[in-house]
Amino acid sequence: MPPTPSSYKLRKVTRRTVLAAVALIALVALSALVAGNLDPSQEVDSADAAQVLLAVAVVAVPLVLWMRRPAVEVPVPDAKAALRELVRAQWREEAAARSLNDPGPIPLDWYAHGRPVGDPVAWFRTLNPRRMVITGGAGTGKTTLAVQLLLGLIETAQEGEPVPVILPLTEWDLSRWPHLSGWLADRLAAHYPGLRSPQYGDDAPAWLARGGHLLPVLDGLDELPAAARSEVITRLNSGLGDGDQVILTCRRPEYDAAVRQAGRMLTGAAVIVPKAVTPRVAADYLRSSLPNGEERGWLDTLRSGKSPALAAVAATPLGLWLLRTVHAEHDPDPRITEAELWHHLLDHVVPATMAARPPAGGRSRTPPGHDTPARPGGAPAGDRRSSPDPPFRPHHRWSPEAATKWLRTLACQPDVTWWRIASRLTTPAERRLLPFAAGVVLAVLTAGPLVAAGALSRMTFGTAELWLLGTTGVALPLIFARAAHTWLADSPGTVTLRRHLMRRPEVPALRAGLVTGLAIGLPIGLGSLESSTPVVSLLTGIVSAVAAGLPLGTAVWLVQWLEHPAPDLSAVTPPSSWRSDRALTLARALGSLSMVIPLSLLLTAVGDSQQRVPLAFALAWLAAIVFGLLFGRHHAWAVCVIVLCRLALTGRLPFRLMPFLDDMHRLGILRAVGPIYQFRHERLRAHLSGQERP
Repeated sequence: MPPTPSSYKLRKVTRRTVLAAVALIALVALSALVAGNLDPSQEVDSADAAQVLLAVAVVAVPLVLWMRRPAVEVPVPDAKAALRELVRAQWREEAAARSLNDPGPIPLDWYAHGRPVGDPVAWFRTLNPRRMVITGGAGTGKTTLAVQLLLGLIETAQEGEPVPVILPLTEWDLSRWPHLSGWLADRLAAHYPGLRSPQYGDDAPAWLARGGHLLPVLDGLDELPAAARSEVITRLNSGLGDGDQVILTCRRPEYDAAVRQAGRMLTGAAVIVPKAVTPRVAADYLRSSLPNGEERGWLDTLRSGKSPALAAVAATPLGLWLLRTVHAEHDPDPRITEAELWHHLLDHVVPATMAARPPAGGRSRTPPGHDTPARPGGAPAGDRRSSPDPPFRPHHRWSPEAATKWLRTLACQPDVTWWRIASRLTTPAERRLLPFAAGVVLAVLTAGPLVAAGALSRMTFGTAELWLLGTTGVALPLIFARAAHTWLADSPGTVTLRRHLMRRPEVPALRAGLVTGLAIGLPIGLGSLESSTPVVSLLTGIVSAVAAGLPLGTAVWLVQWLEHPAPDLSAVTPPSSWRSDRALTLARALGSLSMVIPLSLLLTAVGDSQQRVPLAFALAWLAAIVFGLLFGRHHAWAVCVIVLCRLALTGRLPFRLMPFLDDMHRLGILRAVGPIYQFRHERLRAHLSGQERP
């Protein structure tokens, strides 16, 4: 039985108090040790004493503020209701993008133990326990049924039912997350970052996962290696409780092999299989998808069964999609074999889709060739006012040949995760060299403004300036080469600047940041200024603290505030995760400018020459680059941009990667699951990568 929120709150407060007490004891002991080493015969310098006391405050003030921070209980009903709405909006849009109901659901019947299932949603609710394995061959609509089940369960949700959440099993790192609940909590926080808002408590994703409030819909067991498939079944059997629910999709041969290797099937799960679409039903469905009820000769061939290859391909939802996309205008050769027809369709689906849906001047939402008769009242069937939103058109025009080439590069990955491109599409030697090369470029960008400003102001470069130039040129490449190897594992941030700017800042966090900045800035001022009297030194130190500490505290707080998700943040998509991480990087850079410029001007004001103003601004520029890239928890965008430059120069990927991926998603070549893209079907990905299997 999972712990209650109250016990969780008590445990967090106790752990926090113990840690804070240990830290304070260590701080007092260190202060006593320093005091014991002082010579009693020598007079204590007041400035030195002030700096020691303020150094203690630098550690003590944030520690006390952290210790006094109240623990937040988890309002599970609020978080659960918010998650349900996020999932509903996310998969309604994705179902439209995949054309799952255009012109209508594919006529596919499902069977369990030889009996028809009927309505899958109602049938699933009759199961005890509610566990289902959706099996079938390649392209038989397993994922499509999973999406339809999710939407049906949400639209007809009953009180107390868990929230269905689709997750690709390729994301489950069994070595990192040995337990299902831990992985579910991690993916929930990544796909729906608004749940990590303070409004829902400290660990709402964990409470939803561990409290039985989720119905995991785990897609693509067959896409894992053979050993991992059986291990997943073992982990599911050990991690699911008596009343826990689950839906799993897998090809039937792979599922049977995994069950044999694991030694047992998924406990209590009903296994369903699809019935092949008959040629007559397939022909009727394809005819309904043609504009204005037009006729095609190959549909009569399909209906009559004269082409076994055509009938075999049309028996699956994947084949129906390929036929309606590639052969909407041209008849297939009736003498072609089934393997040749599959190869032909998969070869031509990308250019055929791009030709059928050219980009429009605006965001046109009705693909050509899908116009339908007007509904009663004069509104066309494709009008947004009277029908579900159809798939988007692309925003850009791409060469079909180049698009196919880039998709072949991306198909070498199990999925298209943009922040994993750096680790998946580069060699170990490239991963070691690229950060160093990026550091050289940044060193040039940093030293360039200093040289230009010095030349404009006719400043003579002395030892300090030359030292700065040399240090920058040597240090930046080394720093980036050292730090970037950890960035490859970074995940993108989840900030939305517009939502954050409309949100009221958290006053306690802002107060803590400002106090910390003042505590750091005051010793800096006292240590850098000299005066004949302690009073004047203290006053100048306070001024220095205000000039340097306030921007520092504000910058640190700003980054922490932006990295904390807003409660109304929608479900993450690949483009939104790209924009969020880019915004975080730029915000860190701007925050460093606001922090360093006042300090640089302060140091310049007490220097011996006003010609050092360009040096001060060069320092600020250097800090903007280093702080913007090195500080914070998320560097995915920076790493991806660096690697994209290399891949784009060799023609493997486009410079404008995210617009290209977004357009491929709008065309239906890719599908989105949270922040990652997948190819519409594994068979399409395998064909493009040259790894096709039957």
